[in-house]
Amino acid sequence: VDAEHLRLGRACLREDAPIPALRRKLDDQLDDLARALRVREAGRTGERAEQGEQGEPGEPEETAVRSGA
Repeated sequence: VDAEHLRLGRACLREDAPIPALRRKLDDQLDDLARALRVREAGRTGERAEQGEQGEPGEPEETAVRSGA
């Protein structure tokens, strides 16, 4: 799943006028998808920041600090 799925779902809500029950369900699912995409991106951003500041990715913090000394 990616941002394109989110865009298509939102376009469906805007343009296709689904029945109210489907609209509510799709809206809830799109909220969940948007949240998941934000979390995924934050994780990627955090991983890049950690790699620049600490040792190897996935390395425990105290090990990373010692190896950098």
